[in-house]
Amino acid sequence: MIVFRFATIVLHVFKSYAYTILTWSLIVVFTVACDSREEIDILAEDYVKTVLNLNELSEGELDSYFGSLDFEPDSTASIQELGSLVVKLEGQVASISDPTNIDRISGLSNDLKHLKNLLYFIQDPESMTFAEEASLLYGLNLDELEDSTRLSDDGRVEFIERPKTDLEERTEEVIDLLEELLPGQGSLPFRIADFQSKFIVPIEKREEVFETALNLCKEATEEYWELPEESSIELDWTRDVTVPWHTFEGNGLSVIRINPLYLGYIGSMIDVACHEGFPGHHVQLSMIEKEAIHRNTNYPERQMVLLRSPLSALLEGAADFAVDLAFPPNKRLMVEKEILFPMAGLEVASAEKYLEIHRLVKELAPATIPTLQAFADEQLPKIAASVRLENEFLISSPMALLDHVENFSAYSVGYTLAYQQIEKYIHAKTSSKAEEWAVLKNIISNSDTSWREVFEF
Repeated sequence: MIVFRFATIVLHVFKSYAYTILTWSLIVVFTVACDSREEIDILAEDYVKTVLNLNELSEGELDSYFGSLDFEPDSTASIQELGSLVVKLEGQVASISDPTNIDRISGLSNDLKHLKNLLYFIQDPESMTFAEEASLLYGLNLDELEDSTRLSDDGRVEFIERPKTDLEERTEEVIDLLEELLPGQGSLPFRIADFQSKFIVPIEKREEVFETALNLCKEATEEYWELPEESSIELDWTRDVTVPWHTFEGNGLSVIRINPLYLGYIGSMIDVACHEGFPGHHVQLSMIEKEAIHRNTNYPERQMVLLRSPLSALLEGAADFAVDLAFPPNKRLMVEKEILFPMAGLEVASAEKYLEIHRLVKELAPATIPTLQAFADEQLPKIAASVRLENEFLISSPMALLDHVENFSAYSVGYTLAYQQIEKYIHAKTSSKAEEWAVLKNIISNSDTSWREVFEF
């Protein structure tokens, strides 16, 4: 009996001691986790401040910011100073040891690496080829241009003949189809421009037609996605912009700024409404914000989108893909003929022909990339590039496109390259329209990591 009581006492003391050790261990772990979380929060805010300072130096580098950081950007900091700060932040993030927060640490580390590359490019843009920039800043694969000429054995310059690529063959087919649709005198670009000029929405009707198109895009999206209840769009009709511009303000609110003078063609109404609104940028960022709040991962570094980034390219490509997803050819023809054309006072009988030409001209976009790449890499003069873009790829404003390349370099082809990858990825993963919507939603909801899988597919 005495032995039993002694054993019981020993066991009780041991349990109490073990419990004390366990309790203190948990306190230590919790304290370390809290300390590391506080540390990464501080470093994440420093990263955001660095980006805000960069945007002050190079306006437009920050595509969207919907955070709540109370910070006044410093316009006196130089690119070199920001670069030094990023290197310091990289080291501090790398020193954090917290297995409970490893995904966030890895993500912030990648963000800082990308920002360092971006600062390097801004400081010395000539240091990268167009293809290197596409890869390093956007995660997009673009082959370097091959030489088109070589020296023969006797020292003469000769052209290198290569078999046509699938893209080149399809481009020729598209041109032939357009020739059949619009026979007649004058160059094909002239005939297309002349035909399209008959489908310009009267300026006094543009706001009404666009708002109707936006509602149609919303209805098409709601067939497959449940939209956040708190999300909303404000339209700002202004002459302060040239191209439609979407800004996400946070808390589900978007502002789309549109210059009615630059939104003339009837075909642009659905394109812009879907791309900027539903299921494009407005829905994308509302969804990203909602998912982050739901997962408790609405961190400061996730509340912004850099213009020159894989995330930006992914969202642009997804917004372009969303246009055809929401309105496949037959459905688009129906809403254009029954709703938008009559509202705009345009000839309904020619709607089908107009939309087919509109679709075929858009299909030529990937074929322009080698020309834009050659121009950016200074292998093709601007005038020669302009002539080629207009005559061979039917670009209506080639000089404006080349100006865009001069200002934004590889970003100018990010839409197209990302669209191609998204289209290839989704079509390989799905067998129905509903599945396409589901996969696109998954890509967007996990866009901070999904871009790599999609772009490397």
